[in-house]
Amino acid sequence: MLIGLLAQGWSRPAENGKKAKAIFGKPPFVFRVLQLPADSGRTALEIELGLINDVLQFVRTDSGTYAAGYEVAVDVVDEDRNRITGVLFRRRLVVSAFDESNSREHLNQECVTLLVPSGMFRLMLDIMDLETRKHLRREREIEVRDYRAERLQMGEFGFFEQQAGHPDSLRRNLSREFTDLRARPVVRVPVGGLVAGDSAVLRFRLSDWKNRRIAEWQKAFLPQTRATVFNEILPDSVLKNGRYKITVICRQGKRQQHGKDFFAIQYARAPGMAAPTAIDINDRIGPMKYILPEDQYRKLIAADSAEQRIFWEQFWKRRDPTPGTVENELQQEFYRRVAFANRHFTLIADQRKGWQTDRGRIYIRYGPPDWVRRPSQELDHFQTEVWYYRNLDRRFVFRDKHGNGDFKLIYRE
Repeated sequence: MLIGLLAQGWSRPAENGKKAKAIFGKPPFVFRVLQLPADSGRTALEIELGLINDVLQFVRTDSGTYAAGYEVAVDVVDEDRNRITGVLFRRRLVVSAFDESNSREHLNQECVTLLVPSGMFRLMLDIMDLETRKHLRREREIEVRDYRAERLQMGEFGFFEQQAGHPDSLRRNLSREFTDLRARPVVRVPVGGLVAGDSAVLRFRLSDWKNRRIAEWQKAFLPQTRATVFNEILPDSVLKNGRYKITVICRQGKRQQHGKDFFAIQYARAPGMAAPTAIDINDRIGPMKYILPEDQYRKLIAADSAEQRIFWEQFWKRRDPTPGTVENELQQEFYRRVAFANRHFTLIADQRKGWQTDRGRIYIRYGPPDWVRRPSQELDHFQTEVWYYRNLDRRFVFRDKHGNGDFKLIYRE
């Protein structure tokens, strides 16, 4: 049945990158908290915030442009709800075209820095749309580090882009997805608990999400203070599309501490880069769960690699719609959809590839929807997408309850 559905749509034109970005785009909301050592002896909380244009209410101005605005309130309170510190500011946005006001690709980035003593606190965030007066509220309990403590420690990584020709200029990357070929990915690593004057080593390990090593390197340094921050430009070996894990180990004497995080490279084109539809060999078997009977799929994933390859080759050979030609159009369409899902639906923070998400599953089975509708794109509503397939007369409703881009299938008909 699923192969039949796939076969009905294999000749449909693929969505181009510009259209796909307009339809799907980035997560509607980004909220991360990073901790850095500060000169005052306190800890600097960096609150990273991001909102796409599509969740804001834009209005047409007399000059023909479109304007929107939002107010951000951030407060740090103790266990008795006493305010320790905070900030309040407003931001106005102006775009020239209506399509820009509905963009899901442009992420408006903010970073708020607050100095806080070490201990347990609650971070309270309130973002208000200045046009609709609707609110997005979040609360998060945080344990603020003491980078002056004697134990070796490593804080949360930050991701930045170094622009070509501007080595001292770093642009923050909230999505942890690098798309600009002209910029170099940079990871920021805070380290505390160092002994000043004693030599130390930072070891970097770059791997894919299956923990297969891609590159390793290390840097020795002589700390002058108890805490410091490193900005490391990632090597050329990562300048190709893929999903990566960066692990950093700090050693000083017999002491050791490590940290890790995840990011993705999604360049449109690059010299020598594989075609956008190219699929890693390890992604060939997994997505077949959507087109195989459950018992057959379980046997397939339990088989060794040689048996899997034989099954895979025979499976697609038997289903080649044009066996007299070199190309297997059905196979190509299936893995084009897998590649599309990985490009547009991957959840970096959760280490889930696009084909493993609900939207990826539906896209692989049925192809690109005829239209995508979003009934409510406001700050105080869950983000919802409705996909409709005209020829199949089917509708799928997805909802992102946490604003992180993880759209769950909640209804189908």
